[in-house]
Amino acid sequence: MRVAASARAARSAVVQVGANLALFVPLGFLLPLRAERFAGVARMTAVGAVLSGSLETAQYAFGLGRVASTTC
Repeated sequence: MRVAASARAARSAVVQVGANLALFVPLGFLLPLRAERFAGVARMTAVGAVLSGSLETAQYAFGLGRVASTTC
């Protein structure tokens, strides 16, 4: 039983990380190209943190059937 739960948790973590990469890597690459004011590591880090926090808050507040997670 524990092995199955552990395997499920590992797959879920991989999906979570993959989805975050699919969202934030293009954002970090394309946003500075579209709007120069976002150029720079510090600004893109801030944008990523705000967007990530907003998504996690929305998952929690609206009960979208997903668990808001800020840690793995």
